[in-house]
This record gives sequence, structure tokens and C-alpha cells, in this order.
Amino acid sequence: MTAVPQTEAIDTLQSLLDSLSKTEGLLGQAELAKNRQIKAVLDKYGPKVDALTTIREELVDRITSIYSLHRGFLTEGKGKMVVLRGGTLSAKLAATSLVVDNEKAAMSYIKRMGRLRMFTRLGKRTLNKDALKKDPEFVDRAPGMHLDQPENLTIKLPKLGIERIRRLHPLRTTLDRTD
Repeated sequence: MTAVPQTEAIDTLQSLLDSLSKTEGLLGQAELAKNRQIKAVLDKYGPKVDALTTIREELVDRITSIYSLHRGFLTEGKGKMVVLRGGTLSAKLAATSLVVDNEKAAMSYIKRMGRLRMFTRLGKRTLNKDALKKDPEFVDRAPGMHLDQPENLTIKLPKLGIERIRRLHPLRTTLDRTD
């Protein structure tokens, strides 16, 4: 930027401040107009999107229930995948996670078993979940925590390139029948 003589500095600053004020005002008006347009679009399409999202979730839940109930028949006892004209259903185990229900009870048990150094973080005395996951037998005996490895159903719609994943409930029974 070129140097401005001192006599012109005030005039230049005033002109720049006026330009900034005008720009701020125009920007405020543009933001307001944009927000009105966004609100109009949301008002117009929001209810339809919400209704279709609800229908989609209900369909995915029904597919998951039917798969759970009839898995043996659908997969012919060979695996966990079903290929149909409209898409593919496949069940996979998710990563194992350590669930701590009662940290105090878990810490007490770890201390009683003399495993503080192995299963807690030094200096913090918090559970070392990675170390605990590597010893599932110890976790099974310990109160206040357990390992969870859910099974997920992946629904693939190849024509659309869409996947939906749902957790398969391990206790599905014939009470859940949808027919």
C-alpha cells in the first residue's frame, strides 16, 4: 500500500470507514435475505423430508427384524449374507468395546487381584481399556464391566450406492414377528 500524507490520512480513513459501514449494511441485508430463502426452502421441503426419513427408518427396522427372525432360512445356514434383487444384506461383528457399568467396583476388583499396574494408567488411576480388552477372561470375572461386541446388519442398495447399518438385537424372538 502506498504511503498517505498526514493531511490526507483523516480523509482517507473516513472514506474507508464509510465504505466499511456500507459494506457491513449490505452484508447484513444479504445475510437476512439468505436466511429468509433458507427458511422458505426448509418450510417447503422439511415436512416431506421428515416424513420420508421416518418411513425409511421404519423400513430399515422391519428389514432388520425379518433378517434376524429368518436368518437361518435366508442364508441357508451358510453364512451371514443374503443377495436379493433389490440389495444385499450382510451381518458382521462390530469391534469389541469395553463397557464400564461401575468403575468403582471394577477398580476395586483390579486392585484386589493385584493387577493395578497392568489394567490402569499410571499416575491417573483410570482404567486402561485397551489392556482390559486383551484379557477377556479377566473382564468376564470382573464386576462392573463387560465386553460388548454387537453384530450389525448392513443393507446395501447398489443401484443407489447407499448403505444403511443397524445393530442386530441379540435377543430377537418370534414375538417380534412382522407377518
